[in-house]
Amino acid sequence: MFDSLSPEQTALRQQFVEVGEALSPLLAAAPRGEMPHAAWRLLAETGLFGFPVPVSAGGSARGPLDTVIAFEGLGLGCADLGFLFAANAHVWGAVLPLALHGNDAQIARWLPPLLDGRRVGAHGVTEHGTGSDVRAMSTRFDAQGDGIVLGGEKAYITCAPRAETFLIYARDGRVEGERAELGAVVLERADGVTTAEQPKLGLHGAPMGTVQLPDLALPRDRIVGSAGSGMAMFTTALEWERACVFGPFVGAMERQLTRCVRHARRRRQFGRPIGKFQAVSHRLADMKTRLDVSRMMLYRAATAKGAGRAPVEAAQAKLTIAEAFLQSSIDAVRIAGGSGYLEDAAAAEELRDAMGGPLFSGTSDIQKNIIAGFLGV
Repeated sequence: MFDSLSPEQTALRQQFVEVGEALSPLLAAAPRGEMPHAAWRLLAETGLFGFPVPVSAGGSARGPLDTVIAFEGLGLGCADLGFLFAANAHVWGAVLPLALHGNDAQIARWLPPLLDGRRVGAHGVTEHGTGSDVRAMSTRFDAQGDGIVLGGEKAYITCAPRAETFLIYARDGRVEGERAELGAVVLERADGVTTAEQPKLGLHGAPMGTVQLPDLALPRDRIVGSAGSGMAMFTTALEWERACVFGPFVGAMERQLTRCVRHARRRRQFGRPIGKFQAVSHRLADMKTRLDVSRMMLYRAATAKGAGRAPVEAAQAKLTIAEAFLQSSIDAVRIAGGSGYLEDAAAAEELRDAMGGPLFSGTSDIQKNIIAGFLGV
């Protein structure tokens, strides 16, 4: 049920395969870790950033399934998984929350440059001492006169070194209680935000860094949503992200499998193709099975999200695809042998990228906690 596409969806996927192929030379020509403006604008011109955004906010309301199909096509056509991950962070972390929770004035001011590619957006949740326990964050804003003062530091923030618009989650000083209530604040680099890059193992096309907020004085109209609504906003955004962020990874898994099968047919040892050896053919069979299961879980989660809330389906999809891509990437290196262990090999790059999957957007362990919680344990 969840592994077949309509003719229109097949055409959409192929359209974005071709977009991915057009992005590839632009990304290959850029220094490692850069997000070339030409590539970002090319992606924006497809309208993809607005796929899940309501028409009233300037989007096309294509919904989560069309969005993941498009991103899957990009992952198949473009080998720079980091850049595609940055695009996902931009959509799910900045664009969609502002579209769903911003007021008319905020939408009119902040969304157009995020949708048309003039600006890169980032959202700040994680801190050096606060990961999965979101409510324990120390970043805070308080009312001061006609405005607010926002202070703190965020870490491990995707797109932070390149972003111009930030959606920052912080303790809402207007709401006190035993457990901190959160709010969200929209701001721009020109407000006094400073960032520092944090070089990482993989996904180099999505630069990551810290965001310093040195007691910034901001107008009160920068607060997004009602008092204490930040946690609900973040939870909604995270569910969308978990349901959809692995679209490019599924495309990458198909591209990875195609390359490994081709290598297994061409590479000969002991007088025959290595694919004839059971140790290799069984790895390929496992990779094919993981790919098909991952695609079904991706489409299932996106379909469920399109119909309403999908916390369990999103958690299952995130858990399944993250772990599947990591294991298939290990198998891809082993199938390639010594050539796959070279630093610039495609298999090595995929393995570095795959290592992030079980960590970002909630660790695999957190996804298991969510699933177990719905089982009543």
